[in-house]
Amino acid sequence: MMKFHGPCLLSLIFLLGCVSDPEIVEVSVNGKVKMLLPSSLTLSPKPNPDALLHYEDTIHSIYFLVIAESKDSMKAYEMDLNLNTYFNATCLDLNSRLSGAVNYGLKPETINGLAAFTGFVRGNSGKEKIMYSLATIESKKNFYQLVAAYPTDDSTRWKPVMGGVILSFREL
Repeated sequence: MMKFHGPCLLSLIFLLGCVSDPEIVEVSVNGKVKMLLPSSLTLSPKPNPDALLHYEDTIHSIYFLVIAESKDSMKAYEMDLNLNTYFNATCLDLNSRLSGAVNYGLKPETINGLAAFTGFVRGNSGKEKIMYSLATIESKKNFYQLVAAYPTDDSTRWKPVMGGVILSFREL
């Protein structure tokens, strides 16, 4: 049985204490991945068909999803991706959804023993100012995209919380 790293859990609890709902829940999906989420996020009634996990908080306009793509299926489509090119493709996809998109804070990381890239994309969707916190993570068999979307105006509130969610990701 895997346990979450103590400092990560304490940081997430502290950060969630800064918002109105300090309760966190552990979510496990099909025995594949596990992570901690704010209890204000609930399963999306209209999930993204590509998502392994899709949660939302419509009151705060927050959306979070995890997409898993097997390396074998990518090879079958003759896609030769590494973590860097996969991260860049994810950024390009998010940039295409926003006008005036700006990428920043892009950096390599290790998330619970797995190589990752993390960063942020900010831009406009119509009249809405949107911020994405994102990570791409590479395991032996899969690439994962973790994407959180929330209003830019609330980024000081949600950016650290969603960063804690991303850092809590574990492949089982």
